[in-house]
Amino acid sequence: MKKQKNKDVTFVTKELKNKNYINDDTKNIITFVVILIIVGAVFGVLFLLQTKVEEKTTETTTTTAVTYDESMIIIPDMFRKTDKEYMVLIYDKSNDVENTYYATKAATYESKTVKLYTANLADGMNAKYYNKDGKANTNPTKADDVVITKSTLITFKDGKVTSYITDKDAILKKLS
Repeated sequence: MKKQKNKDVTFVTKELKNKNYINDDTKNIITFVVILIIVGAVFGVLFLLQTKVEEKTTETTTTTAVTYDESMIIIPDMFRKTDKEYMVLIYDKSNDVENTYYATKAATYESKTVKLYTANLADGMNAKYYNKDGKANTNPTKADDVVITKSTLITFKDGKVTSYITDKDAILKKLS
């Protein structure tokens, strides 16, 4: 009888394999494994996409240091400087011709005793001091008295105006 049972079990197993009978537990396991593989593939693709995007953003991101030009001032600050003697060159930096003349001279100006500051007439904070058609105040005592009609070089000593030059050639000569 033992041999008979063994043959029956073998026969049933072979028959199940041949007919591909799958019970519910096997179907659930196969479904779980397939879903697990699909989810893993989706996460893999997302990971690859993320690393590619990060590579592109890190390649294009650059950092620039912010610099502050201490020689640039606004007209109201002209009378507030603590230097014993200094000059303020006021001109329109948006005007290409003036910028060519004065920016080069201001950049190359070197003096150990007299510091040079520049003020931009095109700056909105300086606009109220610029009157192209008006009369220049050549001896202002405070910022509210300043009236600029064209490019100007003002020399200060102990907070008072000592020189007021509006002639282009005279300005360039003084800065040489």
